Amino acid sequence: MSQMVRRGYGTASGLLMLLVLVCIRSAAAGITKEPVRITHEQNRLIVTLVPALRQAIRLRFSGYDLPPITAFYPGLRKDFLRKPPPGEPPASFLCVGDFDGNGLPDVVLFLKNRRNRWLLAAFHQTYRGGFRPYRLARLEPLEDGLACLIIRHPPGRLQSYMVEKGAMDGNDKEPALRSEHDWIELEDEGATENSGYYFRGGRYRSLQW
Repeated sequence: MSQMVRRGYGTASGLLMLLVLVCIRSAAAGITKEPVRITHEQNRLIVTLVPALRQAIRLRFSGYDLPPITAFYPGLRKDFLRKPPPGEPPASFLCVGDFDGNGLPDVVLFLKNRRNRWLLAAFHQTYRGGFRPYRLARLEPLEDGLACLIIRHPPGRLQSYMVEKGAMDGNDKEPALRSEHDWIELEDEGATENSGYYFRGGRYRSLQW
């Protein structure tokens, strides 16, 4: 009898282990290393978002979608089509990076609805293959379109970057502000200040310069 119990227990343990492995593999199968794919065709950009990202946009930001290039300020459209010089971060209408430090690629992009309302939103990829949404800012377009760019920066001291841009004195005794993960700069051609967004403590924080 005890031998039968041990066999039954061993079989149940094996089935449980198999179930756990299947769940882990299923979750891993949903993770993507390329949440956004951009292809160039002559003077056109074709942007493809993975289904999980599209679903997150539809559920969290109903009525909003990725805007066409023609919805942006004319002076920026060529910037979206060109490749940046070596060592210069790309400025675009979206960017991919690890903004929360979990090792998975996340996405920050602009969204627009039919009423011409614009949002800057972030989507963090989870280990289950989904995307957790965050609304970073509401934006005001110009008459000719939105005049904003997104720039991804690597982890580091945000003050160092602001000093380089001339927005802060290098001798300023402000406490060191450091982002442990990739962070985002929002460059607004229609405003006097730029904004930076970095993720800390489960939420996004911002600063202007």
